[in-house]
Amino acid sequence: MGPDLVDRIEEVRESIRRFNMDLEHEGELAARLTMNRSWYYDDEIDAVGPSKFIGYVGMTAERYVHEGALDGKQTEPRLRQWYRLLDNASPEAAFVRARVEALLAKHGKSLNQVARFSAPLGWKVPSKESVIRPGIHATRGRRTIHATITKGETHYVAECEQLAVVTQGTTIDETIQNLREAVELHLEGEDLAALGLAPDPVIMVSMELQPWAA
Repeated sequence: MGPDLVDRIEEVRESIRRFNMDLEHEGELAARLTMNRSWYYDDEIDAVGPSKFIGYVGMTAERYVHEGALDGKQTEPRLRQWYRLLDNASPEAAFVRARVEALLAKHGKSLNQVARFSAPLGWKVPSKESVIRPGIHATRGRRTIHATITKGETHYVAECEQLAVVTQGTTIDETIQNLREAVELHLEGEDLAALGLAPDPVIMVSMELQPWAA
């Protein structure tokens, strides 16, 4: 008998948390990142996960790697109760895409060329001020470093909100990789606790889109 499909959105969120936690310790799970084509973002926990993992109850890295019956065609109809497929040209898709790319870049992987993105029903991309204003998540030992990527005339520019780190690249993937390296260099030898950071903080990237010309 295969794994049970989720029945409640709380089960989905728990699976997203589990995916991100297991990803830090299970190399085979990280090795399969590029294979995932359908990614889901949940604003309640500000995290992403692939449909093949998060659509099952109690999924773990070990089960994901060794279970042969996992099928996104089974999970996605169930996930559609709470999430909608995003138009790739929408600000919401760009927002989620940036988060997925940041997660993959952390593990040296690139996004599947036919990737698609989903988010909670009715969710809209938040403004920079409401989500990543410096200090908005300034709790003791925060685990997330927020950064934004904007598109210049010739390069993409990445800038951290809490740290004095600015870098650039010719592509989004290159910019994210350069950002990661710049942050690691900036934090090398620093007392993370004194900076209000927990050990091994995660870089969360948002795309800042330019408005359409009138």
